Amino acid sequence: MGEKNLIYLDNASTTCLDPIVKKTIQPYLGRFFYNPSTLYKEGVKIKSDLEEARYLIKNHIGGEGNIFFTSSATESNNWALHGLLKSQKIQNIISSKMEHPSVYKTVERIGKEKNINIHWLQYDIYGRIDITHLSSLLQNYNNSLVSIAHAHHELGSYNDPLTISSICQKNGALFHMDMVQTLSWNPKFLNTVKIDLVTISSHKIHGPKGAACLYVGKNIKIDPWLTGGMQENYLRASTENIVAIIGFAKAVELAHQYNKKIEKKLHLLQNRLWKGINKNIPNSKLFSLITEKERLPTIIQIGFPPPAKQTTFVLWLSIQGIQVSSGATCMTTSTDPPIWLPKNFTGSNIRFSFSRYTKKEEIDKTVEILTSFYKKNN
Repeated sequence: MGEKNLIYLDNASTTCLDPIVKKTIQPYLGRFFYNPSTLYKEGVKIKSDLEEARYLIKNHIGGEGNIFFTSSATESNNWALHGLLKSQKIQNIISSKMEHPSVYKTVERIGKEKNINIHWLQYDIYGRIDITHLSSLLQNYNNSLVSIAHAHHELGSYNDPLTISSICQKNGALFHMDMVQTLSWNPKFLNTVKIDLVTISSHKIHGPKGAACLYVGKNIKIDPWLTGGMQENYLRASTENIVAIIGFAKAVELAHQYNKKIEKKLHLLQNRLWKGINKNIPNSKLFSLITEKERLPTIIQIGFPPPAKQTTFVLWLSIQGIQVSSGATCMTTSTDPPIWLPKNFTGSNIRFSFSRYTKKEEIDKTVEILTSFYKKNN
């Protein structure tokens, strides 16, 4: 969904608001404007709606812990990383430079400002961490917090949470997982795997911006993030963003209904895009994993040979009506290439990311436009 004649293939950056979600939040933009911390009946009703939203989201992800609302996944990741340092006496943080910037830059900052040892995991070309290296580190360093994403935000490759969780439990380490890109594909996920802290977000699943969650496992003590009020059990003081939270809950409910039905469709669209590009554009390269089970159905990363240039190709595609990114949108002003990109690559890498609204005709049009670029410039 988007403006007419525009092809939106940047759903890993953000997604359009689902019409049902939009309709659901409308009353909270008007007559249901009350503060949920007030004691009169209108405020109590809003508080009840807030807790119903919390229950719905918690029921979707499973687990025995609690969820706390935040403003964004970046905030949730920062809270997860900072919030355990004192309460859990963390001495070591183990993560990867393949993580989203809200994780790895926060870990870097903690290493510089706090008396915490930072250990960077080895990884493969698809962004998956080296499990053997993780095991070795945890055997040598106690009081550790491990922070690893469920799937890579630019390549779509899955890490193995069951194996990571097992290694962490065996060595007494705490485990934080960023599930922003994978939330809607894994209902009841925390009923089958033990993860101490989980980050999830609204605007990546057709919900509104401004709402996210941090799941905190049962018996995990975390330090308050914002102080001053009693909101979120005194852990994050601030009047709750009711509009965004209500929309978040509805988006989670819809994702649960839709996504297993469309997973195969999205993989077919990914394959259709890659096959069309590979057939018509010599020397193009698939940077994502080929095997469907090993990558998200929503993200595929493709490399384009010269004359495509890293700094201008995304802009050229935008002029043609195709909206894409090369990677994490919060780093679009950076001139540094992605850490996973081969040093000898001289073209342009593009992340194409899909949603339930992506159409086959849009994929075919994208291939047609890309093919025409190379026919004109070769």
